[in-house]
Amino acid sequence: MRRTAPLCVPKKGQPELFEKFFRGSNAKTVRPNGTGIGLFLVQKVIKEHGEEVIFHSVQGEGSTFAFRLPLDGDAANIGIS
Repeated sequence: MRRTAPLCVPKKGQPELFEKFFRGSNAKTVRPNGTGIGLFLVQKVIKEHGEEVIFHSVQGEGSTFAFRLPLDGDAANIGIS
């Protein structure tokens, strides 16, 4: 799992988080040069393996991202550090 600290995704932007070129309003301030393509690509690759990206965000605490990928026919949790 990867936890961002203390950046969270505002609730109103969460439904669009994995859309191509979407950037949350607070992300534009913290990293003004981002493109909004990263999470879109991550989700695309993970879905092509038949799995999903797991996302949870709490104001003031940050966001957590995780995903699952199949290994030898079994799904295994893979964390990003």
